[in-house]
Amino acid sequence: MEDYSEARVQLTRRFADFLEFDFITPGQGSWNYGRALEDLYEPVEGDGKAYRIKSRRFMVAEHHLRKFDEKLLDDLLLKPLECLPAFEDALQNFVKSGVDQTLQRLLEETGNFNLFIGLKGDFGRHEVSPRQLTSALLNQLVCVFGIVTKCSLVRPKLVSSVHYSDITKEYTTQQYADVTSLRGPPSALQTYPQYDTAGNPLTTEFGLCKFIDNQTLHIQELPETAPPGQLPHSTEVVLEGDLTDMAKPGDRVAIVGVYKPLAGRQCGNIPAVYKAMLVGISVQKLNKDAQTKVTMADAREIKKLAARPRVLDLLGGSLAPSIFGHDIIKKGLALMLFGGLEKTLENGTHLRGDINALMVGDPGVAKSQLLRAVMNIAPHAVSTTGRGSSGVGLTAAVTTDSETGEKRLEAGAMVLADRGVVCIDEFDKMSDQDRVAIHEVMEQQTVTIAKAGIHTSLNARCSVLAAANPLYGSYDRHISVTRNVNLPDSLLSRFDMLFVVLDSMNDERDRQVALHVLRQHQYRPPGDDGRGASLQETIHDRRLSMDQDPEDMRMWLKIDSRLHGAAAEGEQQVLTTEFLRKYLIFAKRKYARAAQQAAAKGRGSASAPALSMEEGAIKRIVDYYVSLRALPPAQRNFPVTPRCLETIIRLATAHCKIRLGDVIGRMDVAVACALMDHVMRREIVSDEDHASKAARAARRADGGADDEEEGGDDDDQDGGEAQPPARRQRAERDGDAAVEEGAAPASARANRRGKRTRDAAEDGAGPSGGADAEAPASARARRSGAAGPSAVGEVSTLLAAAGVRVVPDGTEEAEAAAAEASGSETFTTLESLTPEAKAAVVGAIGAMLEERGRDELVDLMDLKRCLEAQGTSISAPALAAYLQWMATYRDQEMAKGNYMPDIMYDEDTKMFSFM
Repeated sequence: MEDYSEARVQLTRRFADFLEFDFITPGQGSWNYGRALEDLYEPVEGDGKAYRIKSRRFMVAEHHLRKFDEKLLDDLLLKPLECLPAFEDALQNFVKSGVDQTLQRLLEETGNFNLFIGLKGDFGRHEVSPRQLTSALLNQLVCVFGIVTKCSLVRPKLVSSVHYSDITKEYTTQQYADVTSLRGPPSALQTYPQYDTAGNPLTTEFGLCKFIDNQTLHIQELPETAPPGQLPHSTEVVLEGDLTDMAKPGDRVAIVGVYKPLAGRQCGNIPAVYKAMLVGISVQKLNKDAQTKVTMADAREIKKLAARPRVLDLLGGSLAPSIFGHDIIKKGLALMLFGGLEKTLENGTHLRGDINALMVGDPGVAKSQLLRAVMNIAPHAVSTTGRGSSGVGLTAAVTTDSETGEKRLEAGAMVLADRGVVCIDEFDKMSDQDRVAIHEVMEQQTVTIAKAGIHTSLNARCSVLAAANPLYGSYDRHISVTRNVNLPDSLLSRFDMLFVVLDSMNDERDRQVALHVLRQHQYRPPGDDGRGASLQETIHDRRLSMDQDPEDMRMWLKIDSRLHGAAAEGEQQVLTTEFLRKYLIFAKRKYARAAQQAAAKGRGSASAPALSMEEGAIKRIVDYYVSLRALPPAQRNFPVTPRCLETIIRLATAHCKIRLGDVIGRMDVAVACALMDHVMRREIVSDEDHASKAARAARRADGGADDEEEGGDDDDQDGGEAQPPARRQRAERDGDAAVEEGAAPASARANRRGKRTRDAAEDGAGPSGGADAEAPASARARRSGAAGPSAVGEVSTLLAAAGVRVVPDGTEEAEAAAAEASGSETFTTLESLTPEAKAAVVGAIGAMLEERGRDELVDLMDLKRCLEAQGTSISAPALAAYLQWMATYRDQEMAKGNYMPDIMYDEDTKMFSFM
């Protein structure tokens, strides 16, 4: 025993030399453990002079010990039960020497100088997975990587008890140390004393007893490290003190601890077989939200990006640059990640701020890949599938505690994703009973449990991103979304955005997609040896990203023509995933901090820094919501309820958060309305372009019956039934007419987005269609009814069959016809604009500049009406093209001596402003 004491004194001196060496000569290294003591305490909020203990665990880097004395590190790894108590004694003496006066004073006030050592770094061969924990590592220090699968409740563990004898009037103290203790061997006497040595009864003074928090975790082997075809292994971890509640189920962690054997009744009837567990001394979370740190340099770059006029396009293009197309969906997902603003009114009403989104469409259109992209960017995300999840698995379940036998709650995916995103793939595969369980979560954002005597409510404040396949394999464009996915309206209305993703037939687009996919298959990252890679980010990749200096993290992604074909060809700027995550975290923290300050000042405080909304933005939201309510059911994807109004507010708020603004303006509302147009308005047929239709029609006309049969096969592949050629042509013409007539009463926004179609005559039914034109008219007349096209479409088809040409409002033909009737000339293209017409545009912009000022947003149609009032008729597409040309080539024109107003034009919202 004396040799052990002498050895401990020697170890204490060696560790003291390590601490003092660094503090005395800070210039000889890049660390300073004297200054690191400041991490153990923090200032008290509201009082800049008061401090409190934040943690009693002092973290030491492994490579610092290696540089100081490699033999000392080896002793610590191989003999932790001897070295850790000596290291902690050296640390306590180091603090008592007065290195940090504040920490010494705080410890003296508490009367407890117990400080603990934690380790971090690369431990070489002592860095293992649960599968590699063997008897060779018993009683040694190891670092185990894994996923937390189960957590017990945090319970108090008795460390010392105090007992009083009424007869002798004396106190007796009993110390307890079990096999999980790291300071000395277990206590020989583990029984609770009831009598003293003289046989006098003792009374326990519970107020003087000392307890420590105790928790048990189960960590499972990481999937990327598990051998193929074998189930992952798991191990039990015991955490005490400040390490409890540092991880929850689903977290990826690296736990440093001592691997100790444990004998007991759990081992069965064979006393030679022991159970082993890991006694942790430090826990490090490997999740993205725990690693991402926003530096001051990052904050400056983020503010510069937020000031860009089209920052949403940049964020949407950076969301999943390897996925071709889906630009509007990517923008919507970017808004979903930033979310709206959660509010709780004075009367207790909770207004949801998280945005829910659903993607429905044909198989193979990258819906699941978009879900993975969101999971990769979101700081906190939980993934699940519809078939593999039950209702209680998504919300919460009541289970029996294996240790106490009591009933307890187990959190589900949505509760674990609180303040994050939950991604549900194959949403349509869920049963109706399980799907009903998430109704409350998607709107009230709580999970209410009333089972087995437990009645409680859990928070589930998360965004829901779901992907679903059509009910019959492929999406039927002639029926509603509800019938395609068999989801009730009560659930659909809880989704703020519903994206219908169609696998449209377009020759040019199909060629671009094929080239893009082939380029990805040809791509090989630097250092790739040709072997298969893990489907998930490996632990080594995660460790490399953790060791990287935050200042050295790249902001822009290096574009590769093979991996990012579309972005490379257009020279598009793409943010890296790490920086995009920093942008997201910075914006969320900015408004979360503002909400905390508002709560501290009291509800309803006029000085609370909350987002406000302009009067013009409020009026625009009201007008747009009224126009959505007026849409007939055949022209919308799902019912328009007051929840849609809240959706518009949330989307506008999310866009305001992206640009780090304090006031929700009309530009934010315009972006929200443009996205809602895409989400709400139903397109009955595919969005194929007219060139592809004309080419197929020409092939059918030249090929005869053979081509007609081939075209029938194409229809079968699209999910429809084989139809005779004449009937198929009539269906195409009727579908085009329905799209046109449906777009007319849906306001001018659909036309301003460029989604214009021709009438049925352009697909084969002209003014003198003859028998060919009569066929669709009679067919449409026989099919008219509640399930058929709108009444406007029926009238248009009948008039076309009678030789009367119907031109939808808002198209170039309609504007040209109106101009011809009025006797004035209409400019329909950018090339047709005369110098006089261009001068009229410049003059009209100048008049608006004097009337409205530079801070005013101007709608394209307002400028068009102003020109018409002056006698100049220019079509909306030509006017938009000229505005874009002005914004692009202004500097060149000014250099030539031609005056050109400085404007900023947004193609998505069709709004422009004066710079």
